[in-house]
Amino acid sequence: MKRLSVFIAACVFAVACKPDPQPTPQPQPDPQPEAKVEFKIVSQNPMEFAAEGGDCVIRYEITNPDESLNVSASTDVDWITETDATYAGQNEIVLVVAKNDGEARTAKIVLTYDKQYEVVVNQEAAPVEPEPEPEATELPYLSAVYYGNQYGASESDYNYSLVLATSENVIDIITGEYIIYPDNTYLLLDLFSDQPSANYTLSFNVPVGEYELDLNNTCVAGTIGAEYTYLYVTGETEGIETHFVSGKVTVTEEDINVELVAEDGTEYKFHTPAVSVDNHDLFNPEGLMGEFSSLEGDLEIAFGNPSLYAECYGDYFVVGKNSWIMYIDDYDTYQSVILELLTPYEDEIPAGEFKVTTDLTNERIILPGYATTSGEAMWSWYVAYGDDGYETIGQAPIVDGTVTITDNGDETFTAVCDLVDDLGNKITGECTAYFEAVGPYYRKAAADTPARVKHHVVKPTR
Repeated sequence: MKRLSVFIAACVFAVACKPDPQPTPQPQPDPQPEAKVEFKIVSQNPMEFAAEGGDCVIRYEITNPDESLNVSASTDVDWITETDATYAGQNEIVLVVAKNDGEARTAKIVLTYDKQYEVVVNQEAAPVEPEPEPEATELPYLSAVYYGNQYGASESDYNYSLVLATSENVIDIITGEYIIYPDNTYLLLDLFSDQPSANYTLSFNVPVGEYELDLNNTCVAGTIGAEYTYLYVTGETEGIETHFVSGKVTVTEEDINVELVAEDGTEYKFHTPAVSVDNHDLFNPEGLMGEFSSLEGDLEIAFGNPSLYAECYGDYFVVGKNSWIMYIDDYDTYQSVILELLTPYEDEIPAGEFKVTTDLTNERIILPGYATTSGEAMWSWYVAYGDDGYETIGQAPIVDGTVTITDNGDETFTAVCDLVDDLGNKITGECTAYFEAVGPYYRKAAADTPARVKHHVVKPTR
């Protein structure tokens, strides 16, 4: 027991002699850091510009701005420049991107604040300017005739012969010839359409549509035949022809536009501000008539041995009437009255009263006689032959009067002539004979109908 007490006492002493612990120091908070500057570009980057250029507006935001700093912009290209930019808003920098006349290009704009920031600018290339279209040559006048389906590939392919020109009334609608004058330009077009002319060649509008140049000359609707389509430019005495290998003709309700490529590759454009044709006043040959009669006074034909003969050529002039050539002959005296007649389609044989005129409003017509500039006798003439019945010993163009043809009901007809020549001489006579009328009866021009001259150019003369 004594030893234990000593041990306990020793322990107590040991505890009592231990020093007091030091207090734990408390952590102190860090010093508050300064606010960080943040600069941010908020507009599009990269920026895209068309070739036209324009204002380059760069927008930015600054968080915790530093009052000692300013925003500046710079670039090392001369096509982005500074501007007064009085219209720039807050936190905006405005520069100008110039128009680009060359290839696509790229540049960088450097914005400086607390450090440098880049904005990429891309600009498109200048648009490629197309080669200027050649201006269309203005050909102010339209001349045209209508041939019906006479030259078409089928009964539904109708032929219109057009001339766009710098002169008027180029086509002689009686002969079909083109009358060409010096120092002018003529474009001949051989056009085929599926639309017929309701008033034949007398008046019509060129059918609206697009027509392709046809090197094969198929004569089908929607084409222009290359063979008879060409440009003819005249000088003082000669003309130059240009033929084409491709192209088209566009007809609207108001005008005709032509685009053609020549054999040498040259492109041609023509414009004519007309599509309407009225040939009523052109169906007369007065300008070619003259004093050709060999008669020295009035003539009465006895018709001791008469003959009546007529041949039908269908609607030869495409005017809505059948064309007949009629011979009133006297075999005793070798005299003939040769008449070019126009009759209604329903007349299967020429009969009734015929008047000498070119006015197509008349129902039955005798076309007046005249001579061409080359001296060829045309239409209606009186002719006297020698004893051999062939050599012409007298003649006279018939320019006025009437012929009345009556069916006697016994297979004979009576023709009464009351005509006038170009000198005012009367040519009269009456005969009765069997009337022979031959040739198919045409209600429209047929392929084998003898045709007018088509696409024949009379060379320029002074």
